[in-house]
Amino acid sequence: MSKKKKILYHSNFSKILSGFGKNAKNILKYLASTGKYEVVELSNGVSKNHEDLKKLPWKAIGGIPEDQSIIDKINKDPNLSRQAQYGMLGIDDVIKNEKPDIYMGVEDIWGLSPFTKKVWWNKINCMVWTTLDSLPLLPDAVKVAPKIKNYYVWASFAEKAMAKLGHEHVKTLHGAVDHSNFKNLGPEEKKTLRSSFGIDDDSFIIGYVFRNQLRKTVPN
Repeated sequence: MSKKKKILYHSNFSKILSGFGKNAKNILKYLASTGKYEVVELSNGVSKNHEDLKKLPWKAIGGIPEDQSIIDKINKDPNLSRQAQYGMLGIDDVIKNEKPDIYMGVEDIWGLSPFTKKVWWNKINCMVWTTLDSLPLLPDAVKVAPKIKNYYVWASFAEKAMAKLGHEHVKTLHGAVDHSNFKNLGPEEKKTLRSSFGIDDDSFIIGYVFRNQLRKTVPN
């Protein structure tokens, strides 16, 4: 029997109800269910051996080191604290100890771009899946494009913008959906739901699930 490929999935902790966290939960549940892979989660935003990590059905490691001397430095340095939240202070040890076949970094580009300078980058199969949600594209996202062989964005407009700059290897991969909760209800049930909430049949509804931050200019 051939050895299972080991996937290191690096993103927000899958038990955190953020966009990245929810996506991580959906992806990891699927990967684990196939039985084809050994799954390891590197969880941003939690300490290395956080109790909640033990409740998951796959191996999970927190991205924030537990060494008290490092924690003291983190508490004194906002820049170091930011790095810690993105797993930058723990990832080298995880790569060394876990020896993954595949690295999947699923985060904002500023939380992933520094890894393209690591000695292990592209010595294993490395994938970046990032949200680019504005034009012009963030300079960091464009600068590191030649270093990312498997580069995925969440929106097709970002793929097209990258292609115009000559980076035609960038592809679109939309966020994961749990199809047991989200599915097409059909026209009759939709009509009944609209009626129960007093929504006209010809009303066009747009929903969003991200945090209403000023930088996202929702009114626009």
